[in-house]
Amino acid sequence: YVFEMVIVAIADVTAFGIYMGFWYPDVPRWIWILSLIMFLGAINLIHVKVFGELEFWLSIVKVSAIVAMILGG
Repeated sequence: YVFEMVIVAIADVTAFGIYMGFWYPDVPRWIWILSLIMFLGAINLIHVKVFGELEFWLSIVKVSAIVAMILGG
């Protein structure tokens, strides 16, 4: 189980670097990957209350994006 989660995490971070490389080809992929790892690490180091609040606001962004895509066609 742990091995699978490590492989999935590596694949997700790599995919993030590839996606960002599509929109910003001048920025090296390792910078995107490192920034995502640092962001996720910072989220895991904060208090539970702050983490819950952050997850709430990030979910609002996700729901808003889905609604915008549905309305936009």
